[in-house]
Amino acid sequence: YLDSITNEILYQKDYTVLGLISLDRQLLNFRSCHFAELPLEERKNYPYEESMALFASRHIHPNDRERFLSCTDLDFLKSIMTEQEQFSFTVRSVENMTERYTCYWLDRSENMLLLVADDMTQELESDTLTGIPNRAGFLRHAEKILERPSQDSYAILFFNIQRFKAINDLFGYETGDHILKTIVKLLQNSFLRPLITARMEADRFVSLVNVKNLDLERLSEILHYSYRDGETQIELHGRCGIYYIPEHCDLSISDMCDCAKLAKNYISNQYVQPYAIYDESMKME
Repeated sequence: YLDSITNEILYQKDYTVLGLISLDRQLLNFRSCHFAELPLEERKNYPYEESMALFASRHIHPNDRERFLSCTDLDFLKSIMTEQEQFSFTVRSVENMTERYTCYWLDRSENMLLLVADDMTQELESDTLTGIPNRAGFLRHAEKILERPSQDSYAILFFNIQRFKAINDLFGYETGDHILKTIVKLLQNSFLRPLITARMEADRFVSLVNVKNLDLERLSEILHYSYRDGETQIELHGRCGIYYIPEHCDLSISDMCDCAKLAKNYISNQYVQPYAIYDESMKME
């Protein structure tokens, strides 16, 4: 009976974890678990509290372990599940992936819960309009790239489109959305060969690039673009702030992006030089 139910659920969606919780017997039985770091066999009963403590210590991010254990506490689950059919919460894994855990009633008469987990990282870290990473996705991916041993040097470029709100007002949001998608393709296929490009918000984009591909003299190729769609023609002008990442850098990726964004504000004449490079004096002003 349980096998048929769990197999049907797994057929519908490939959850990273599917377990059965017996509230009365205080047992946990994993029917499916994709986490190799957990020494817990599938289809075997384990003491609930001990197995959850092990799960938290091996798989859950240290900053989220307390939340995970409080949300999976048996007394808490018994209380909250008497009032509702399901309960969900999100935490990060040790690999900084965002996971959603959900408890459902499997059999109220037997006090049996179903616990499932699915990876929400792609959904939460993607920009819905362009399909590229959003701010959260950029921060995580860029951090992983910069953690790898490498002899290369990197820079963060912060872009924005000038007077984009006016474009939306004059030509409509559909045209504005199409322009944003076009800009993404332009950046991704440019001479910069970005390791990752993300949409931070509205008309603001950020790229992590290898310095060897950063030809400042060619930046105008992507910072001035003539958009054409039928009879509509719009001259687009962008600005770019650049932060060269030093070999030994204590800044977070978020702070690096802020430095590049700050540099962009120091462009005096975007038609002469549409970019500016960050230096420490900017922070002092």
